[in-house]
Amino acid sequence: MKKAIVSLVILLLAAGTVFYFGWIQFSVPVGSCGVMISKTGGVHSEPIRAGTFTWRWERLLPTNTQLRTFSLAPLSVTETVSGTLPSADVYRIQLAEKPDFSYSITFRTTARIKPETVVSLVERNDIREQAELDEYVRTQINRFNAAAAELILGKTQEDPHTFVVQAISSDELIAGTNAATAFPDVEITSVSVQDVKVPDAGLYLLAKTAFTEYQRQVNEKLAAQIDKKVSVIFEDNRQFENLVTMGKILTEYPVLVTYLAANGNDIGKALSAIEAER
Repeated sequence: MKKAIVSLVILLLAAGTVFYFGWIQFSVPVGSCGVMISKTGGVHSEPIRAGTFTWRWERLLPTNTQLRTFSLAPLSVTETVSGTLPSADVYRIQLAEKPDFSYSITFRTTARIKPETVVSLVERNDIREQAELDEYVRTQINRFNAAAAELILGKTQEDPHTFVVQAISSDELIAGTNAATAFPDVEITSVSVQDVKVPDAGLYLLAKTAFTEYQRQVNEKLAAQIDKKVSVIFEDNRQFENLVTMGKILTEYPVLVTYLAANGNDIGKALSAIEAER
């Protein structure tokens, strides 16, 4: 009886030990996400979250697994997106005051990595450390800020009289840039415009219209000149063909050379002289 009890205790201890070593979420801090990589199976397809029961048999094999842990805390970035409106240098010279069509928009954007995308990021980009994951999130924030700036500039030109940049909300910027689809690996949690300098959209459109009209006039003049050149070339070609024909005739009838010389190279008079002698 005692042997049976001892055997049962040993069995329970062994089972408990096996269960403990395979119970992997204890190794992942709260607010973090783990990705298990094993020699036997590679990158495991499911992330490991603290507080969520996860048992992996691969952990029972010594030195078989590696656990990469990443914080899911949001990352905030303050960035200024600057530049000039399309063809600004060309348009501005159309106006006497030579207006400045440059822009500068400073965003404060917060984003976090989505837990369900951590595994694919580790697999695709071989991310090993938190700094590498943070850099990836920053890159996505940079791309989002560029898209948000483009959205704002578009709205200033669509409605230059009533649109106020500072009044645009975080939700409007996130929805307007289609962030959920454009940046599927991260969640943009908030964005605000900290500082802004945008050019006069009405003036820009005026300069653009002036340039378009100027370009139209130039194109018309070029087309007229091209037509004239083509006409000259056509006339020159016709005269050349006539000379070639005349050369063939004179070669075939050399007597015509004498009549042309006697009549001042006037083909009409030469033909009349020939007719009179018949």
